[in-house]
Amino acid sequence: MRRPDAVTTPRTSDGPSSGASPSPTLGAGQERLLAEQETGRLLAEQEARRAAERAAQRMAGLQRITAALADALTSEAVAEVVIDQGIAAAGAYAGTIAVAAGDVLECLAAVGYPEAAVERYRELPVTADLPLAEAMRTGAPLWLRSREELCARYPAFAARDLTVTTASLCCVPLRVQDRPIGVLGLSFADPRPFDQEEREFLVAMSRQCAQAIERARLHEERAAIIERERRVALENARLYREAYEADRRKDEFIAMLSHELRNPLAPITTGLELLRMNMSDRGERDDQQILATLERQVKTIVRLVDDLLDVSRITRGKIALKRERLELGAVIEAAVESARPLLQQRGHALSVSVEPAVFVHGDRVRLEQVVVNLLNNAIKYTNPGGHVSLACEAKGGEAWLQVVDTGVGIPAELLPHVFEPFMQARRSLDRSQGGLGVGLTLVKRLAELHGGRVEARSAGAGEGTAISVWLPLAGAAEEAPAPRPSEAPSGGGAALRVLLVDDNVDAADGLRRILSLHGHTVAMAHDGPAAIEAARAGRPELILLDIGLPGMDGYEVVRRLRAAPELQRAYIAAVSGYGQDQDRRRSREAGFDAHLTKPVASDQLLELVARASRPG
Repeated sequence: MRRPDAVTTPRTSDGPSSGASPSPTLGAGQERLLAEQETGRLLAEQEARRAAERAAQRMAGLQRITAALADALTSEAVAEVVIDQGIAAAGAYAGTIAVAAGDVLECLAAVGYPEAAVERYRELPVTADLPLAEAMRTGAPLWLRSREELCARYPAFAARDLTVTTASLCCVPLRVQDRPIGVLGLSFADPRPFDQEEREFLVAMSRQCAQAIERARLHEERAAIIERERRVALENARLYREAYEADRRKDEFIAMLSHELRNPLAPITTGLELLRMNMSDRGERDDQQILATLERQVKTIVRLVDDLLDVSRITRGKIALKRERLELGAVIEAAVESARPLLQQRGHALSVSVEPAVFVHGDRVRLEQVVVNLLNNAIKYTNPGGHVSLACEAKGGEAWLQVVDTGVGIPAELLPHVFEPFMQARRSLDRSQGGLGVGLTLVKRLAELHGGRVEARSAGAGEGTAISVWLPLAGAAEEAPAPRPSEAPSGGGAALRVLLVDDNVDAADGLRRILSLHGHTVAMAHDGPAAIEAARAGRPELILLDIGLPGMDGYEVVRRLRAAPELQRAYIAAVSGYGQDQDRRRSREAGFDAHLTKPVASDQLLELVARASRPG
């Protein structure tokens, strides 16, 4: 069988025919162009990906630096963070950060450089011919893209310190508010073109570093200020404690001094009382004059001690005023009588002008003390035969009291300080006027306790002095009851059995003599155990008990006496050199019926005896 003939398909040189129009034929040049375009497109995509990766890496690096800087509180810590993180983020092998300190750059951190070079450039002048210094001087970044460029620009530096590793280098100023504060330097092991993106990254890193360093500096400055303030506060507290302790010791010394001075004054005062009693019938003129002199001097000492102690009390807030509605005229009258002996001794003339019915709300004893101190001050500082005047009237809702003298006056430079404690001691080396210089201090502080004020005026040395006191007037009040006349001291009444207890034998003996002269039976003891034994044996009706006894003090003695049934009705009085309010309060709490402050005058003693002899 014959096979059919095969069908033959016509062909062209480019391939089988499809029945359509034939495609145009590309030449070899066109194919190469297409291949190059495709390659370029692929390379561009690769470069874009690499650029994006670099940008992401740099952004991540900046973020790591930012995170690490959050814990950096000092400039050195900031520099270490930026160098450690920045070298890796920038692809460098070494780096340094230096900050300006006047005319030099100080290295804060350096990594990757030889130790000798780091030490050599630990501090370098801003004027030096070095990359870091130039960037600092100009305030512009320095981009050295190759080793050849670096050697050409800084031959001396390159010859001495350029390591074989360095192929390129950049120095970027650290700027804060357009002000360079330092430089960031990075060294690279390969040549770098430092394109725009890299430069922007390095500038951004330097900006981060600059801001962090400035923030750290502010933190350090604040910390330094806080530390200084803390030290100042501690020092002030220490000084305050020392001053307070010194003031406390001073007050304790004054209180102790007053107590110790009162102890010898007690027998002296009592002895003078006895002398006056014994001499009253004889009346020898010389003896009377001597006795009067001794009494004046003892009163002066007592007043000085009391003034000194009162200043200390007021300073510590230990004085409580016993206020009542007072007519100042009566207070002034009593004060004038107290000052009259000194006035007569100095031969001064005194004029007094007092407006009637000027009332204040005050402490009678303390206001009399104010007037007495003003008068005594005027009398002392006026030459014999001078004139002292005292005036009092109501002025504009205040009571005005003024003492004027024709005395030595006060120099202008001392006038503002005249009311300061111990001012008198600083006036001159002349101690002929005596005194401790606390009288006017006491006047001022007592006036202020009454809500008043004081003023001193003087035209200068030799021109006399005028001291004024203003006190608030008392408002309208109900008719004040007439003051009850004080009970006259008396030793009358039934004779008492009296026990005197004092370790100062002279003081006890003086009081014994006065009591014996008035018919009382007196026993004595000089320590606590002996006092308890004598009291139980003799059952006295009045016990005068010194508080400052050796061994067992008066507080313990009175507690034991009060515990004895046979002594329940005894009248027990404390006799002590301590006379402050807290001392009297403590005496009451311990069981004393009364508290007498040494030296005890005979009228005080006899008044106490009268109270003790009353029924109940």
